[in-house]
Amino acid sequence: MVWWKGQAIPYGSPEHHQLIERAIRAKFEQNADAMEALLATKELVLTHDLGSPDDSALPATVFCAILTQIREEAIQARK
Repeated sequence: MVWWKGQAIPYGSPEHHQLIERAIRAKFEQNADAMEALLATKELVLTHDLGSPDDSALPATVFCAILTQIREEAIQARK
C-alpha cells in the first residue's frame, strides 16, 4: 500500500498508476529541460529495461505509455 491524502492505495492498482502519472506529469511541468529531452525523442518507441523480469508496481509498459502520452500531448499543444 501507498498512502496519499489519508487514503490507502494498493501498489500496482489503476489508482496507484494514476498517482504515479500525476507525479511524472508534475516533473515535466516543472522541468523544461526534462520536457525538451522527452520531446527530442520525437516518434521513437519508448522502452524501459530493468535488466531483470519486470515485477514492479509500475510495469515498464505502463511507465512508457505514460511518457508517450505526455509527449504526444505536449506535441499537440505546440501545434
